[in-house]
Order: sequence, then structure tokens, then C-alpha cells
Amino acid sequence: MSDDATKPLVQGAKEAELIELRRVEQRLARALDAISDAFICLDHGWRLRQVNRAAEQMLQSPMSALLGQVLWDVLPVVLGTNFERQCRRALESGEQASFEAQFVPLGLWVNAQLCPTEEGLEIYLRDMSAQREAERKRHESDERFRIVASATSDAIWDWDLKNDVLWRAKGKEDESEVSLSAWTQNVHPDDKDRFWSGLRSAIAGNGTHWSDEYRYRDLAGDNYVLVSRGFIMRDAQGVAYRVLGGTTDVTREREADRRLAEQAALLLQAERMEGIGTLAGGIAHDLNNILAPILLSMELLRMQDHDEVTRETLASVEAAAHRGADMVRQILTYARGTERVSGAVDVRQAILEIEKVLRDSLPKNIALTCAIEAEIWAVCCDATQLHRVLLNLSVNARDAMADGGTLHIKAENMCVASKRHVQISVSDSGLGMTPKVVRQIFDPFFTTKEIGSGTGLGLSTVDSIVRSHGGRINVDSTPGAGTTFKVLMPALDTEVPKRHRTKSKVEHGRGELVLLVDDDESIRLVTTQILEVYNYRVVSAVHGADALEVFARRGAEIAVVLTDMMMPVMDGPAAIRALKALRPELAIIATSGLSTAEHAFAAGADEFLPKPFNPPTLLAMLHRILNP
Repeated sequence: MSDDATKPLVQGAKEAELIELRRVEQRLARALDAISDAFICLDHGWRLRQVNRAAEQMLQSPMSALLGQVLWDVLPVVLGTNFERQCRRALESGEQASFEAQFVPLGLWVNAQLCPTEEGLEIYLRDMSAQREAERKRHESDERFRIVASATSDAIWDWDLKNDVLWRAKGKEDESEVSLSAWTQNVHPDDKDRFWSGLRSAIAGNGTHWSDEYRYRDLAGDNYVLVSRGFIMRDAQGVAYRVLGGTTDVTREREADRRLAEQAALLLQAERMEGIGTLAGGIAHDLNNILAPILLSMELLRMQDHDEVTRETLASVEAAAHRGADMVRQILTYARGTERVSGAVDVRQAILEIEKVLRDSLPKNIALTCAIEAEIWAVCCDATQLHRVLLNLSVNARDAMADGGTLHIKAENMCVASKRHVQISVSDSGLGMTPKVVRQIFDPFFTTKEIGSGTGLGLSTVDSIVRSHGGRINVDSTPGAGTTFKVLMPALDTEVPKRHRTKSKVEHGRGELVLLVDDDESIRLVTTQILEVYNYRVVSAVHGADALEVFARRGAEIAVVLTDMMMPVMDGPAAIRALKALRPELAIIATSGLSTAEHAFAAGADEFLPKPFNPPTLLAMLHRILNP
């Protein structure tokens, strides 16, 4: 057959195929319209290729207005939500996903099924709003039952507000009806106004719960402490018409509470002190970020030519910054708790550190003096806990001198039973204590201060720490003549070699690229200047996510990463783990003014540099990690 003869046959076959294809598409459309789930078919550009009738209803738009539209234009409310993230992840990974999502403006809860295809993504949305509403109502019903059940442990009551009739039952036999006004005549006079005020306020408001604890005297003259709880029922207009509740006799519990009231208050104060410790750690972190650029800048300024006056000024500024850094370390020592790590402790250094803290914190009317024996022996203990002992005793001495006085710290070598000891004395010229108070001074929760002004745990903690190190503590006190605490600690049998500082050579870089990650702009600026002066190249990032973007572009060039541990968006540990996953052999130095080396190493860091750090320490660490 000629080509002209076959053309009609081919064209007819194609038309038949197209007709059959349209029939299949129509059958598919009818099938999709028959299902209750909303169906949305997207191409790779997120444009809607097909929707069923349920999707039109859910999206509140006809198919003609939806087809060809970008999903995010049709449903802008889902941008930035889990729905968007799941859709993008499914299309990129080719993996199916199932989850629930809420479309707030549409008032819908849906169960979403995501099915990636070669053409794009198919989305099936099942309206779960009715189920959610049923669950909410069931939860409310369960909550009401729980309230009633918990309220009926002793006595139950039902108050008809309109008729002021209170039905009350306790057990099977004791049942009565009175007015609430008559029943409350026996509420303690000191509690009656509060009782009525709270009840009326709850009824007048829009809440559903009321409770109160009050004292009550029954007809036999017996006194009780009662707790009443009520569930307030309201009509369609929100007006209360009935209160159903229960009353529990807590007399015995409150009597026990009364005996323990002071101890409970002191425990609460201890918890507050723990919170202060956490707050102190946060403050220390911020202060370290302030001090870090100051100390780093000193190195840059010293490189310039200055006259003698300027050099002395720079030295004073640097000394003040170092002193601030020392104070911050003391704050962190307090904030990090009392995990015991024993070792040789220089008593002189410990007292000098406490002296620095006290001179900046004691009132001006208290004089501080220290006397340390010239060749004072070292002791084996936890340096942090020794610091806490000295600080607690010093604070206790300060509190004993409200009108001013003298706080004296003394350290001397002593031999007790032929064994070497060090005795540290903390004396004040304050009010002193009676023998009775002295006998109780180390008891947990004992305090002579007003509730809220002391925990009663300070001296108890001091005694526990000293005893745990094989030492003991004695007290000498006379009313009106002050107090002296004497801490006796076993000393080491051998001297601890003193370490001498040697000025090390500052190594220059070889043009290596350093990725500097820190959310503090001043630290990034000064650190970059230091590194560039010493022949390093620097690229910076403001947080972990930013660092990953930089690494994605310049990862092959980057020789080492210097990252802070505490940052917004993505913190240091997360960034370290992500970078190590990309290049396990990448050298990473973690820095922080709050986190510890253990946290850094646990995240995968190779070195840890506490803030604030000076340029020689930073440069030495860079040289060491780049030249193993």
C-alpha cells in the first residue's frame, strides 16, 4: 500500500487511542470524585494538574480556578508549616509520607497521604475535623468525670444557685439539705470573707473551676481544715446555675504541714538558689563574650607604637579585663555545681581567688584582711568544693556584720597527731552566737535568719564537704564578740612543684583558611583581625546553619573550624556534628564562655578553648591542631 493509502488508517488508530485515553481519564475522574478524600495531583513545579470534587469543596474553589495554580498560592497558610516541609521532603526523596495537619483559616484537621510519582506528587487529604471534635468532646467528658471523681473522696455536694439549696452527702447515711449561707456560718471568721469572695468571683467569671481551703467548726465544736472543690455549670449564655463538688478533710495533713512549714520554706529557698546558680551561669556567658574582644584587642594594640603613658593604660585595661575574667570563672565555679574532682589544690591561690570576689562584693563598711603562711602546704581536695566552703563561710561572716566590721581569713600549717594539716580560719567581728545556737549551727535547715533570707543549708553543706575530705570544722563564738570558723584539712605529704610561666614563641600561619563561627559580631571582628595579622585567612559565619552554607561553598579550602558553642538557629554542638558528618577529619576547635570541654568533646570537637582567650593561646592551639 502507498503512504497515501495508509495515512487514514494511522490517523484513525491514533484517534481511537485518544478516545480511549479520554474514556480512561473520565473513568478515573469519576472514580476520584466518588471518594470522600480530597485528591490533588501536582507536577514537579508544584502546579495543580488534577483535583477531585472533594478537593474543590475543601479548597473552596472550582476546578477551573485551581488547575495550573501553584499549590503555595492556593494554600498560602501552609507555608512554613510541617505540611510544606513534608511535601517538599516527599517530592525530593521519592518516599511516601503520612501525617496530620491543621489548616486554621479553613477550620480543618486533615490526614495527609503523600505519594510521589514520576510526574510529581499525589496528595490525598482526609477531613479529620469531625473526629477531632469528637475527641475534644470526649476529653471534656472524661475531664468532668475526673473532676467529680476526685471531688467525691470524702463528701460530695450539689449547690442549686437559683434556690440557694445545698445538698450534701457524706457516706450512705449522712445526707442533708441546707442553704449555703447557713452552712458557711461555721467557717472560721478569718477565712469567711476570702471564702465568699473567691466563690462569688468564680461564679461571676467565665471559668468552670473553683477551690478553696478554709477552717471550719462543726456543730459539736470540733475544728477542721477543709478543702472544697467545685465544678461550675453554666447555661448557653454563660450564666452559672449549679455547682457540683466535693470536700476533703485535710486537718491531719495541715497539722503536719504546720510543723514542717519552716523546713519547706527553706527548701524552696534552696531551689531558688539553684535557679540563681543557673542565672549566674548565663550572666557569666554574656560577660565572657564582652571580655573576649577586649583581651583579643590588647594584642593588636600592643603591636602599634605607643608612648609610655599609653602602654601603661593598655596594661591597666588588660589587667582589669583579666580580673573580670577571673570573677566570671568564680561565677561559673558556683553555677556548675559540686561534682567532686579531687586533686592537689594550692591553698594560697584558693584564698586569693576568694579575696578577689569578696573585695568586689563586700559592703564598704566591712574591711577584709588575709594572712597566709609563707610556705603554706597544698591540700588534696576538690577545688570547686573548697571554693564553696570559703565562700559560704565568708558570706556567713558578712551577714553577721550588718553594721560593718572586719572579716579576716587566715591560713597556717599545723601538725595534728604527727600528720600535716592546713587550718583555714574565717573570723568576723559581728554579733556572735550563744552556746545553744553553736550546737545547732551545722544542723540542716537551721538558721537564725528570717524565712526567705537564708536556706539553713550553707553551714550544713560546709560541714559535709569538709568531712568528706577527711577534715573537720570547729566554731569559736561569743555573743557580741564575733565568730571564728576553723577548717582543718589534711595536707599533702609532698610539695607540689610550682609551675613557672615561660614566654612561648607565637607561631604564624601559612595562609590556612579558618572558618570562624560566632554570633557575637565584636568577637568575629577582633578574632578575624588577629588571625589575619598572623597570616591566616578567615571566612566567618554567625551561627551553625550559616557555617554549613559557607562550608558547602568553600569546604575544600577550609583547614580548621573555630566555633562558639552557644548560638541561635543552630548551636555549636549541632554544627560540629553536621560538619564532622560532611568531613570526619576536619579539625574543629570549640569555644565557650559557659559550656565545658566535656560538652565540646562529646559533640566531636578536637580541642576546647574557654572564653575569654588571649591571642597566644588561640594561635598556639591553631598551630598544634594544624601541625599534629
